[in-house]
Amino acid sequence: AELTDPRIMIRSKGKCHININMTGEAECKGADPKWSDKLALPVVDEYIISVDFCEYDEVTGVSDCIGTGAINILPLYKDGKIDARVDLKQQKALGETIAIGTVFMSLSFSGPRGVSFPRDERAVPSYSTEKNDTVPEQPKVSAVDGIRNDEGEWNDEDIRRSFQLIDLDSNGYIGAAEIRHVLIMMGEHVSEEEVDMMISMLDTKGDGQIGYPQFKAMVESEDPANENFLENEDFNCIKDSVVTQRRAEELEKTSKKREVLSRIAGTCNLVKGDVTRMWDVLRQRAFSSSSKVTHDSFKLGYNEFTEIMPAFDNTSEARCIFDLFRNGKHLDGREVVMSFSSFVDSRNEERCRLAFDMYDEDRSGYLSMDEAE
Repeated sequence: AELTDPRIMIRSKGKCHININMTGEAECKGADPKWSDKLALPVVDEYIISVDFCEYDEVTGVSDCIGTGAINILPLYKDGKIDARVDLKQQKALGETIAIGTVFMSLSFSGPRGVSFPRDERAVPSYSTEKNDTVPEQPKVSAVDGIRNDEGEWNDEDIRRSFQLIDLDSNGYIGAAEIRHVLIMMGEHVSEEEVDMMISMLDTKGDGQIGYPQFKAMVESEDPANENFLENEDFNCIKDSVVTQRRAEELEKTSKKREVLSRIAGTCNLVKGDVTRMWDVLRQRAFSSSSKVTHDSFKLGYNEFTEIMPAFDNTSEARCIFDLFRNGKHLDGREVVMSFSSFVDSRNEERCRLAFDMYDEDRSGYLSMDEAE
């Protein structure tokens, strides 16, 4: 059947980030739609790209996937340019998979000179932009090989590589925005207070950033939860009783959130559909309140908050949740919805997609620094 607004969505998923981009309206619709869009996807360690054929609803900004396929981009790393054919399949309710069509696309790749791609993927061949005709031999390794040596100690090279993957702007330090971005891409939603607490555990200079020596000390520590572990690395840490007390309070608050959310999810028999409905109501409210959606569009007072929550046995539960998440007189509704998603039967990929959709405020398929912060 012909679709009203067919689109192609391209997704790449790596260890530290997910990128999604979508075409605009087809130039030629009907049974054989055509697009001339040029979509860009930044890559690090990806070697598979997913291709979805969707019907897009411009009013709600929601895309309904009709069929999906995938393409191995290792030949693209080697040759720099390829013409690809992607067969699309659709899975029916009873598990039957049927072919629904084919997407033809041209792909090109450019990367830093001399850098091999995909990076940090030892189980697959990598290709250097300087030596496209040679493929280095790759030993068979398990997921943990190369991270610890025979004595069980961490490998310096892998610690450095892990630090560089989190250091998104390559300035030699890890900041709050980078930690928050990486955790969101992993499907973990944390508050600004929790990120600040993570930073304070390793911030020996008080500048709100983590350097490589502190990061390395944390990775090599047998008990990184112990706030004194940096003293073993001669950092001359100055103990601040106020910071220590704040850290303890934040840990207690986080534990309280988990306890309350787990209890309510069980008592109210919350399922994935309830979380989806909460997000739908919150999103519709945000998009209808202003022509430009910002972080403030998702702020809720108590009365507004109760409108998006499922029915509770008593209103004290709603008040308890509001008090745990609020910052002043308001809370960010996205934090509550994302937190509940961890207590229902949903896969990590689904939670990650939900988090991405929540913070992609301009529906561009990318997260800008302003959106991530």
